[in-house]
Amino acid sequence: ASLTCAPVHVADDAAPRHLVIVEDITARREMEERLRLSEERHRLLADNAIDVILTLDLNGRYSYVSPSVQRLRGYTVDEAMQQSIGDVLTAESFAIADAYLSGLKASLAAGQPLAPFHEELEQRCKDGSTVWTDVTASPLVSADGSTVELLGVTRDISERKRYERKLRQASASAEAANAAKSDFLAHMSHEIRTPMN
Repeated sequence: ASLTCAPVHVADDAAPRHLVIVEDITARREMEERLRLSEERHRLLADNAIDVILTLDLNGRYSYVSPSVQRLRGYTVDEAMQQSIGDVLTAESFAIADAYLSGLKASLAAGQPLAPFHEELEQRCKDGSTVWTDVTASPLVSADGSTVELLGVTRDISERKRYERKLRQASASAEAANAAKSDFLAHMSHEIRTPMN
């Protein structure tokens, strides 16, 4: 229960009087506890995820980065929180992300629906290398429509990118070998036909 007490002054009465309000806050306390547990559950899930989970504003500033960022990019959470997306992404990937953020701002100003994001982006690591990631983001809007935050998930796809590159190289080599074989056969056919003529 919540108890509020305030003195009340009555001009014609010498005895002190008080206004006391007793309010049952059981439902509010239960709701606050459920909200606290829900937030704690989501924080534990995000903190222990393999993928990097993050939230950021429309200016590309992070408000949350999960600890898995250290495995992915080598930065601690505190270091990653100080970075902007311009610091994180390579120039080509930044152009893609920046265009999306600009589009979100325009959609928000025009009162249009906010589109989700899904791209493969190259991120900078602390050791100077880069890592290819599959990035998805969904805009979250406050009830009054004034605040927008992006909830993003970043997954390491470097191994898949390496495999794709090897596959492209093998395909290019096979095509070159096939072209060489065709040239050889055409040349040999010509060499065989010429003396016969």
